[in-house]
Amino acid sequence: MPSSAHDRTDDRLPLVSADGRQGLVGTTWRESTAGPPRRYYQLTPAGRTALADFTRDWTQLRDSVDTLLGSREKEKP
Repeated sequence: MPSSAHDRTDDRLPLVSADGRQGLVGTTWRESTAGPPRRYYQLTPAGRTALADFTRDWTQLRDSVDTLLGSREKEKP
């Protein structure tokens, strides 16, 4: 287990920490041949589902904004 000096995820990556608490991101520590142990992140199955949902929602929002802006462009003299 790494020392607390290496466990500063909450300071540097607050969003990843929050996602980890929600079960969206998993972490593992691995020894490094060049320095302190390193933390690696990966999406959990719930994280992959959340990402797919977000991507779908973002695409719908983007398309709506593009449509709105496109219709406003046609209204300009």
